[in-house]
Amino acid sequence: NLESDRAVPLLLASGDLLGNILVWNVTQPHTQVASFTDTKLGAVLDLQWMRGRHTRHLLVAVHYPNHLVVYNTRTG
Repeated sequence: NLESDRAVPLLLASGDLLGNILVWNVTQPHTQVASFTDTKLGAVLDLQWMRGRHTRHLLVAVHYPNHLVVYNTRTG
């Protein structure tokens, strides 16, 4: 609900085959909010924001072959 959450930035997360994850504020697309790289993890297969009032900064990623990782986009 964008109308009631104007103070919460609209974030976009992307992942690649090398396991890199980048997070941007959609209103400022040239500025990265966070980036995550771990050479031990495989390709990013899926990304999902955790839903909840106090967990909106948490990003869940599935890395190849079977790693589930929770990233904190506030603290890195």
